[in-house]
Amino acid sequence: MNNEIFHQGRGLGLIGLVALLAGHAIACAVIEPAPAGGGGETTTGTLSPLVRTLTWQQAPASEIVECHVFKLPNATPIELERIQFTFGAGSHHVHIYRSDEPEPDGVADCTAGLSWPRWRPVVGAQTNPLDWKLPDGLTMPLPPNAQLLVQVHWLNTTQARIDGRINLSFHPARKAGSHVGVMFGINKQVDMQPGTSKRISAYCPLPDGAQIIAMMGHFHTLGLSYSARVRGADQPHDLGREIYRGLDENTLEFEDFVPPIAIGPGQGLDFQCNYFNSKDIPVKWGPDTATQEHCNMAAYYHPAPDDGDGFCIKEASDVGTLTEITAATSMVALGDKTLLTITMAAPVAADTDVDLTSSDPAALAVPARIRIPIHQRSATVMVHGLRPTNAVKVVAKLGTQTTAVPVGVRALMLSELLVRPAAAGSTTTAGPWIEIANTSAVPIDLARYHLSVDGVNPTTLDIPLAGTLPPHGCLVVTGRTAPVMPGQAMMMPGLPDDLIAGVTGPISVGLVESQAGVALDSVALNGTSATETDSAAIGAPVALGPTAPGTSLLRLAGTDWSAAAVPTPGICELRP
Repeated sequence: MNNEIFHQGRGLGLIGLVALLAGHAIACAVIEPAPAGGGGETTTGTLSPLVRTLTWQQAPASEIVECHVFKLPNATPIELERIQFTFGAGSHHVHIYRSDEPEPDGVADCTAGLSWPRWRPVVGAQTNPLDWKLPDGLTMPLPPNAQLLVQVHWLNTTQARIDGRINLSFHPARKAGSHVGVMFGINKQVDMQPGTSKRISAYCPLPDGAQIIAMMGHFHTLGLSYSARVRGADQPHDLGREIYRGLDENTLEFEDFVPPIAIGPGQGLDFQCNYFNSKDIPVKWGPDTATQEHCNMAAYYHPAPDDGDGFCIKEASDVGTLTEITAATSMVALGDKTLLTITMAAPVAADTDVDLTSSDPAALAVPARIRIPIHQRSATVMVHGLRPTNAVKVVAKLGTQTTAVPVGVRALMLSELLVRPAAAGSTTTAGPWIEIANTSAVPIDLARYHLSVDGVNPTTLDIPLAGTLPPHGCLVVTGRTAPVMPGQAMMMPGLPDDLIAGVTGPISVGLVESQAGVALDSVALNGTSATETDSAAIGAPVALGPTAPGTSLLRLAGTDWSAAAVPTPGICELRP
C-alpha cells in the first residue's frame, strides 16, 4: 500500500484546540450526548441520531486538509440506516473513515494523506451536502464506540476569514439488515508533464452477485472527464456498461442507483480519469490541489463480505512490464524514417509514457518519449536518419526497466574495388582504387570517416576521407596513378600501388566511422577460396574469391557482388 503517513494530533479531549498549519487557525468538535436508550437500542420506535459538529477558522484565500478524529458514544454495536452531512460553500470533499484501531481524539493537518487500509471509507461528499438513506433492508454496521475520522478538504476562495462548520448525523436502524460494503479504488498513475494530457483507469473486482447501490468519483482541477463502467476482468474499458460519469470536479457527486446495478459473474468496476495538465509544473499523485491530482472511486454495494470493505489501489510504480523495442528495419536510409515499436507484456492501465534516447542524436533523431495508449499493449514512433552510422542504440526506459535496439543509418557504401591492377601495357593499368557511393539524397561530410585496408604490404592502412560527397555522388580513392574516369566523381589519393601482399593474398576493406570505430561497410577478398558468402545485413563482411588482374568487384545491390571485366570507376550504379 501507500507510504503516506497520517500524523495525528495527540492528547486532545473531545473539545480541543490545536495549532494548525498555515491556512487555518483554530478547530474544534462537539459530539452530542447519546440519547436515552443509546445507539445500541434494537426495540421498535424511532432512534435518535448521533450528531457530530465540526468547526474551524480558516484564513482568507487558503486551502486546508485536516482530519478530525473521534469516537461515537455508542456503548454497543449499532447498524446505521442513514448518514447526513450539512455544510456551507467551500467543500472540496468531506470523507468519513473508520478504523478498528483506537486513536486519541484530536484534530490535525493531514495534507500528506491517510494510511490505507488502516482507515477504511464509510461515506463521502464533495461540494454538496449529503443525506444518504440506505435502501430498505440494508444497514452499515459500526462497533461499540466506533473509531471515526472525518477528512475535511476545504477551499476558502474569499478574502475574509471563515468560520467553517459541518454537522454530521448518524441514524441507527432498529435492527440489522443486509450489510453494505465499500469498494475504494485509488489510481496513483497520474504523473503528467506540463501541457500534456493523460488517461488512467483501474479495474476493481466485486463479489459475484453484488448489487451496487451508490457511487462517487473524485479528482481535482485538472480532470476533464470521469467514467465508471461494469465490465468483465478481460474486457477493455470501452466495452463495459457505463454507470457513472462526470466532467469537471464539481460534477462528481454522490449518486444513488435505483434500482441497484447488478454485478455478473467475473465482473467488476473500471474507473477512468481523463486529464489535461494546464500547469507549468509536472503533476503527480497526492491531495494538494495546487500541485497534485487524484483519481478515486467509492462504490457502495451489498451483500458485503464480513469486513464490509475493499481496497483497490493502483500504485504509481505499477506501470506494467516493458518487454521489447523493435525496429521495422535494422538500417534506415539517410534522410528517411523508420518505425520503432514499443511492446508491453499486457495492456496498460494508463496512458503510459516511455522515455526514448538515442546514443547519437546527431545520427538518429528519436522523440523524447512515446505514449502507449490506455488499454493498448504497444505503440509505434518514427525515427529519422541524419548521418551515416552503424553505432546507434535506441534505449526505451519505463521506470527502472530498460530495453534497447540497434539501428543503423545507411548512405555510404563500398560500391566497386579494383585491387589487382592489370599487367603493364594494359588499358586498365591504373590502380588500385576503391569506389564509395552516397546512396542518399543528402550531402555527406566525409571528415568523420576513413578507409581501413587490412592485408596490405606491410601493415593495415587507414586513409582519412575528406570533402563533401554530394547526393548520389561517388568518391574514388586511388593510388599514385588515377584511373580514367568515365563518370563524374570526386577523387582523392591514398592507396599504395602495390596494395596486396603477394599475388593472391587475402585483403579486407572497411569503411569506418572514425569516432565510433565501427565499420559502416566492409568486404573481404579471400585469396584461397572461390566461394562467396553473402551476409544477411549490409555492413557485415562479405567474403569473395580472388579476382583476375585488371578486373574489379562490382556491387550490384545489398550483399550481391560480381566480378566486372570492364571496371567503371566514378560511375556509382548502386542504389539502396
